[in-house]
Amino acid sequence: MSGRGWIPNSRREVYRLLLKAKGHIAANLVRLGMQQGMPLGDWYRDFCDGPAAQYMDAFFEWENPSTRTRLASERMTEAEAEFLPALRELYHVMVSHPDVLNDDLAACGFPKRRAGKYKPSPVAKDPPGFAITPLTSHRLRIDFFYITGTGKPRKGKLRGQYGAEIRWDYVASPGSDPDPDPDSLLCSEIATASPFVLAFPPDNRGQLVRIALRWENRRGQKGPWSPPAECPIP
Repeated sequence: MSGRGWIPNSRREVYRLLLKAKGHIAANLVRLGMQQGMPLGDWYRDFCDGPAAQYMDAFFEWENPSTRTRLASERMTEAEAEFLPALRELYHVMVSHPDVLNDDLAACGFPKRRAGKYKPSPVAKDPPGFAITPLTSHRLRIDFFYITGTGKPRKGKLRGQYGAEIRWDYVASPGSDPDPDPDSLLCSEIATASPFVLAFPPDNRGQLVRIALRWENRRGQKGPWSPPAECPIP
């Protein structure tokens, strides 16, 4: 172990750890509940396509003496800064999931659970708060937040939650349904970070959109809906 906890100091060791973890997860996707379309699967796909892929590309360039320039070293440092927190998040996602065994963690090169230390977070009892900001090019930005124990709003997702489900749909006119049911909204997105941007076709500019949010934990359990809000597409 190093000053980074269970993550090795050596970049080559980190790269081997990543390959080991990806190999085990790929061979056990369904059993671990990490296939595409499942809450963990969508998160894992974003991890692989985002920080993990960027780290591997930067590592190849940095590792090769013929391409290890000063710029390559800077790219490696930047990719590492994005990847290491994501790797820790992957570990915490897995360790809190009931279908992931200690043997799975060991096969990925991760530390095993300590007895009684990790328990999956329950679904949130209170809905997220959110604000809608119209952007250019027919887009809406969704900033969501939670309320701390001191009663103050804090931007981002609630600790222990996988993210916020954003349910939305087009409506005919403002307040056309005085008691709207968010479950009746047809379109759904999962946002794992705030802000989240909804993009619409150019032809839909000016149409009214109704939006509601709720938390979803890493077991796929969902909390209560926030009150819906409406906003025209800019």
